[in-house]
Amino acid sequence: MSRRGRFGKYGEVKRLERIRRSGSKSLLPKGWHTKTWLHGLMPGRAPRAKGRIRIRPARSSDEEFIKELSAKVFSAYGPYGEIISQWFKSVMPTTLVALMEGERVGFVMTGLLSSDRFAEVVCELLAIAVKPEKQMHGIGKMLLKEAEKKAARLGEKKIFLHTAVGNTAAQKLFSNSGYYCEAIKKNFYPSGQDALMMSKSLKPAPQGS
Repeated sequence: MSRRGRFGKYGEVKRLERIRRSGSKSLLPKGWHTKTWLHGLMPGRAPRAKGRIRIRPARSSDEEFIKELSAKVFSAYGPYGEIISQWFKSVMPTTLVALMEGERVGFVMTGLLSSDRFAEVVCELLAIAVKPEKQMHGIGKMLLKEAEKKAARLGEKKIFLHTAVGNTAAQKLFSNSGYYCEAIKKNFYPSGQDALMMSKSLKPAPQGS
């Protein structure tokens, strides 16, 4: 099947429906384990952002920002400007936007999954992106932490994500935040790259939070 036939123009939009119905059997190859993937990704503390950072729920007016940033950051993997824009307009994702001194500088998007495969409530981190010129200030870490807090408040027990095997910067962010490698997905992205599936158990949100 051709890649276009497999993914179509917006084939990734339907990917979550497929995930709900079936889980990955593409476990890490024999001999591979978390430490193998984390080698070379151990923490270096990111410098603090110079401006004040605020994180808020996304608004409909953020759609163009999210689309443009997705196209800029994820273009190597496929038409993600369009794909993530479609996700944003659906009723499923929860999206947060980071602002630095009033300027939108990043976003994170998660979606709840319900599947017979999971014995617990699980969500997927669909996308996280920071403007290239605003990276290395801890903004991605803040977005990730807020997304996890929101998922925990909604009663979700586990969060998982996919990141390109070659995207070591993203892997460093996730591994430093407590995510572990679970599987390799071959030809996961529309442009053909393999993906690493990572996950993290979420602590229950404190009562009254």
